[in-house]
Amino acid sequence: MDKELFMELLSKIGPRIEKQRTFWREPLEPRLRLALTLWYQAMGDSYQSLQYGFRVATNIICGIVRDTWETIIDEYMKEVIVCPMTPEDGRWWPRDSPISGTSITVRTLDDRHIVMCAPRKTGSIYHNYKGFHSLIILALVDTDYKFIYTDVGANGASSDVGVFLNTPLRRVFNNYHVGLPPRDALPGGDHPIHYFIARDDAFPFKEYLQKPFPLRGLFTGRTALQLLTVPCQTSG
Repeated sequence: MDKELFMELLSKIGPRIEKQRTFWREPLEPRLRLALTLWYQAMGDSYQSLQYGFRVATNIICGIVRDTWETIIDEYMKEVIVCPMTPEDGRWWPRDSPISGTSITVRTLDDRHIVMCAPRKTGSIYHNYKGFHSLIILALVDTDYKFIYTDVGANGASSDVGVFLNTPLRRVFNNYHVGLPPRDALPGGDHPIHYFIARDDAFPFKEYLQKPFPLRGLFTGRTALQLLTVPCQTSG
């Protein structure tokens, strides 16, 4: 993060995280509170290591990180992560971008596992198929790599489909509360095709959700070549 972006963020949330001065204490400056929170989020340091770098007690750091991060989310939520709700919303429409494989793919949906320490007495609930404990973040991303919808908090043992099925996003799509743009033809074509969200092979086909063509049960290139080179058997 460069200085200009830091100062922009500070100007927006600074007044909201500034604490009142009293006879008993001199509060920490908003600049320090923001810097400490960003460092914690970016580097993953423990509170114990941060207390030496910033000269702030661990019990105070805990409250600073929580309060500052909640303020950042509240300040930017409606501006940054806004899921389009109507077909006419310009945020649906694809633009030239490295992740826009076709002109009818409007968004991409995927999830990631966030490494975490296993909570006490949770067994294998948070233990994922990759072999570590995690929380899952499911994100809908536009053609500029910007998040427009996120679902955070599913346990690591959940499947991709299971996470999606429990999100409000799936429910509003199924109930047609969120509409994609009207059908349109591919470049050079004349047959209208539905706009859709791209997803990987784990998901089912839906009118609004498409995935790569499955290769299961198809001949591999080597097998097909072997079949073509086998001489035909003719009867005498």
